[in-house]
Amino acid sequence: MRLLAYVVDIDRIRAIEVVAGSSIEHDFGPSAAILDDHDELVRDLASPAALSQPTVPTLERFAAGWGRRLLPPAWLSGPPRTAVIVPNSFLHGLPFHLIRTESGNPLCVESAVSISSSLTLLERCLARSEHRASGRIDPFLHGGVRSGSRFLLAGVDALGHSDAAWRALPLDLLRACGEDPETSAQNVRHLSMRDMLLQAMSGRAYEMAIIAAHGYGDTTDAFGSGLVAAANTWGFVGRPISVLGSAVDADGVRLMTQDLPHYPVPSELSPSMPSEMLTLRDLERSAHLSCPLVALLGCSTARPFLHPGDQPVSIADLILKIGASAVVAPLWDVTLTAVSAWMTTFLVAWRRTGLSLGEASRTACKERHDAGAPLHETGCLVLHGNFR
Repeated sequence: MRLLAYVVDIDRIRAIEVVAGSSIEHDFGPSAAILDDHDELVRDLASPAALSQPTVPTLERFAAGWGRRLLPPAWLSGPPRTAVIVPNSFLHGLPFHLIRTESGNPLCVESAVSISSSLTLLERCLARSEHRASGRIDPFLHGGVRSGSRFLLAGVDALGHSDAAWRALPLDLLRACGEDPETSAQNVRHLSMRDMLLQAMSGRAYEMAIIAAHGYGDTTDAFGSGLVAAANTWGFVGRPISVLGSAVDADGVRLMTQDLPHYPVPSELSPSMPSEMLTLRDLERSAHLSCPLVALLGCSTARPFLHPGDQPVSIADLILKIGASAVVAPLWDVTLTAVSAWMTTFLVAWRRTGLSLGEASRTACKERHDAGAPLHETGCLVLHGNFR
């Protein structure tokens, strides 16, 4: 395993490579030299129009050109078996896993690549995986986890017209890797999807969670970013109340009042159904889960926004911070077909074949690459956190 941790200042881009108990310092040149190319690439990766094309020229130029200057020459000539990358500053969000090596293949085809936003978060993710392997309790859960179902599955296409396919995707993926669990569809009339997900992620443990929902990034309020979830059918949210100290009436019926959604969908979005936001602020305040892997399959759920102090904020990053050991999520908008193909190979390699998370990710990228998928579909999902 080789780890590459970047340091970016106003003058230079540097990195420290850690391998086999030793460290190597790298200088990748002036930080200003790549700013124009960086901004052009980020703009295209945020553009559905650019991503709808067979190839994304700015991504190809990054992968075969200026992006190669951000990796050590030894990584290009002899890619490590496991590559852990910790970006810094404006490097967060760059698709390092797609940089082409000397063989012409993307790095993610040659190496088991994992991305972490900080060394501290990486250490936490690795420690959580060790706790689970030893049967110890996650110390952040204060006395244990309320046991529940083995898997958390949720899907919705609140911004498009393929809701049935997105709802079916999580269970279809689980069955493709040999799992056929008993399912319990949660469709409680007085709860919204947002409330159900928050309840499902409040101090609970799962073997795996798969959430297929559109991501939204708020450029002015990073913690207002989140998932676009389905509201309940009449556009209101039920809130439990207590009257004279009782939460139920004389017949035992739960006392509820109706309220508007907590976070209406931003005006620039056009939902195809009654919807509301499950924001990062919600998750940070209310959620904590113990889970080896959370798959966030909605568009751009791993795209980071820099918060004050150069702290990257994304849905994937916050899921790691609230207790998951690893997350797979896309840095840009993705299609149902690409995500389904990548995830099927990944889950079979991890759950059925027994490969590590990093090796399963490499296997999925290699399968898509060998099948002739374009670069932005070969690495449509990225592993974050634990790679073991």
